[in-house]
Amino acid sequence: QFDTSTPSGEMMIYNMINLAQFERKQTSERVAQNFHSRALRGLLNGCNPILGYDKDPTNTGKLIVNKDEVTLVKKIFETYLETSSLSKTATVLTELGIKRKDIASKAKVHAFDRRWTVGSIRNVLTNLAYIGKREINRGNKDKNQDHLKPWQKYQIVEAAWPSIIDENTFQSTQHLL
Repeated sequence: QFDTSTPSGEMMIYNMINLAQFERKQTSERVAQNFHSRALRGLLNGCNPILGYDKDPTNTGKLIVNKDEVTLVKKIFETYLETSSLSKTATVLTELGIKRKDIASKAKVHAFDRRWTVGSIRNVLTNLAYIGKREINRGNKDKNQDHLKPWQKYQIVEAAWPSIIDENTFQSTQHLL
């Protein structure tokens, strides 16, 4: 018990608060560094598997190719390259009866009924995972990298899973986008 009515008691309370805050920040930094270390090895740090992949049951940090969905991913890229339009691609996929991957989060109506949208098509077409690469700290991509700590910097590394789309097709798609 500290008597906060005295200067020494008040000082002790503030020291306890500062130590607790220091420990919280240090723990947060250690977790961030661990996530970064895993990401540098091409491993996932959680999330739902994307179309074309499933989580590896023996190592949840890796993805394995879902053979049933690979043709869907390739069809999305082919359709976009043919139509040159995100909305037309979504329309074609809907007409063909191709649905999005069933995800655990059903927060949005279009995700619930697995409908394709312009945004969901763009997410597939710009996802580096399809060429066997892993983006690290994508949220910091547009920030000045010189002002970030090493584990906060944006990087692209080789993923721990195989590619589905060849590099030329992916680059052609990026150029068109």
